[in-house]
Amino acid sequence: MDVRFPIGELEVPDNVTLDDIHKWAKEVEGYTERLRETVDSLDDEALNAKYRAGSWTVRQLVHHIADSQ
Repeated sequence: MDVRFPIGELEVPDNVTLDDIHKWAKEVEGYTERLRETVDSLDDEALNAKYRAGSWTVRQLVHHIADSQ
C-alpha cells in the first residue's frame, strides 16, 4: 500500500456519465453521518493519532472533511 493514498488514488473515468454522477452523489449523501458514527467513540489518544509520519491527525482530518462538506 502507498501510505500517501491509504484508500487508493483517485480514479476518474475518461467519460463521466450521468449514472456516474448519481452513483457518486449517493455515496456522498450520508458521508457526514457515517463519519460521525465512526469517530464518536474515539478517545483523545485515537483522535490525535496519525496514520503515517508527517500526516494530519484523525482530529485534523475530521475537521478538514467537515470544512469541505
